[in-house]
Amino acid sequence: MRALSCSGNPSWQIGNLLLIGYAIWVVYLGLGYQLGQNPGLFVHMADFTELLSNEPSLLLPFFRTLKLLCVILSIYMVFLKSAILLEWIHIFALGSRRSAEFWAVYMTLGANIVFYTCVIMMESTSCTPFAYNWDKQIEGHCNVFNSPLIGIVTSSFNLATDVVIFIIPQKVVFSLQMSTHKKLGVSVVFAIGIVGIIAAAVRTTYMIRLMLAIEEDMTV
Repeated sequence: MRALSCSGNPSWQIGNLLLIGYAIWVVYLGLGYQLGQNPGLFVHMADFTELLSNEPSLLLPFFRTLKLLCVILSIYMVFLKSAILLEWIHIFALGSRRSAEFWAVYMTLGANIVFYTCVIMMESTSCTPFAYNWDKQIEGHCNVFNSPLIGIVTSSFNLATDVVIFIIPQKVVFSLQMSTHKKLGVSVVFAIGIVGIIAAAVRTTYMIRLMLAIEEDMTV
């Protein structure tokens, strides 16, 4: 563990992770923009169905892009959150002592890598062949991983790790030997994590609503 945070140049390693992460994010934004243009975001299901009936050619590209976005987002999370947690280790010198923050960072780092690696594998193998995810006219089949429940689990995990990533620097800052005024000033710098928590909470809420809507449709 110590070697991970101290070998080589930590800033260089973190910078590489962020660079790769941002490159993946650009791809994600490009696909998201494409999806937002046609058929659009927050389109009502009735309007979406009517749109597809008028322009059936949109069906395959839409679901293909949606599937790729799920996989790319998971890859992005591996690099981004790993870079953030390694940055906390570097800034607060957590690798030099076995504190509660030390274990929290490394456990979150390990869990993040393992979890999203599993999600990427599940998303990539949810249907065979992979194109069957969006094209049901070809011969193939899907397994239990092809379920909105995966989205709820992923969103919940993302929310939990965002909370941990936000709390760790706050706890370290308020344990420093400085005035409360300075502590609050430094704390505000790391408070940007609240934005991530809100976004993760909104995503989790929408994933749960989607799951409930699907179950309701299946019981009608």
